[in-house]
Amino acid sequence: MRERPLGPIIRSFLLALARFNLHMNVNLYKIPQSSPDDVSGLDALLQSKAVNPAHIIAILGKTEGNGCVNDFTRGFATQTLKAYLGEKIGMSTAQQIVYIMSGGTEGVLSPHLPLLR
Repeated sequence: MRERPLGPIIRSFLLALARFNLHMNVNLYKIPQSSPDDVSGLDALLQSKAVNPAHIIAILGKTEGNGCVNDFTRGFATQTLKAYLGEKIGMSTAQQIVYIMSGGTEGVLSPHLPLLR
């Protein structure tokens, strides 16, 4: 797991904050997944102390599902992440994290979790 450069949407968000003299340091980590309930990469990141789970702002995920209305992987991944983080930082704090899941990794994409701290 390595820190990645900020994407254009996140960069736009930070520029908007700067206009209001609000400054925020953000780190982005891309965590690979082998399935929607795979938290081993997240667990390794937290165990390494690189990220304090109480400082997680958002987790965006690309799940292995088909992305259609019958794609259960988005909800399954969100439920798994909330349960895992709830054990680490308490359920009320874990509920405050923003979870955004997108299904459909056919082709060249692979399931992963971008995490903002």
